[in-house]
Order: sequence, then structure tokens, then C-alpha cells
Amino acid sequence: VSVADSFSSAEIRVRVNLANSALTSDTSAPLCFTMDVVMRGGKGLSMYQRLVDSGAVGQMICIPASGDEENPLKVQLRDGDMSYFSFLATAEDAAKAAC
Repeated sequence: VSVADSFSSAEIRVRVNLANSALTSDTSAPLCFTMDVVMRGGKGLSMYQRLVDSGAVGQMICIPASGDEENPLKVQLRDGDMSYFSFLATAEDAAKAAC
């Protein structure tokens, strides 16, 4: 499900719930990829925090707005969430173990 950066937490919850109710009885998204912040007019709008506040998503993989592994995320992640680069490293380790 795509979520516009202009959506409030409540709007995100409605959109995720509608999409999931068409597929399953569970109304929360089990996994979500999002950016930490979206830069608009020199301001950082926290997409990650809006998704957290929506209560409609499970684990999140957070991509830094910088797109750079060297620059840290601009948000504090919840327990169980991870940065995009940690996710890639975990997937790479799993692929090596499967060989």
C-alpha cells in the first residue's frame, strides 16, 4: 500500500486497514518499508513516526533519507524495527547460510 507523505497517522491507519481487510482478517501490516523522514521545504517530515503513531504496522524497515549507510537515521527505532542497511546485511547472511 502506498502512503502519501501528506497523510496523517489516522489516514495511514485507515488505508492500511482497508488494504489488509481485503486480504486477511488481520488489519495490521506485518512488515513495512518506510523512510525515516521526507524532506519538504527544508523541513524533515517523519514518515516513520507517523507509521508508528498509526498503530497499523508491525515491524518496520527504515530507509535513511540520505540514502547513505554512513549517515545515521534521523529517528529512534522501536524494538524490533531495523535500518534498511541492517536488513540487507541480515538477508545477505541468510543467503550465505543457505548455500
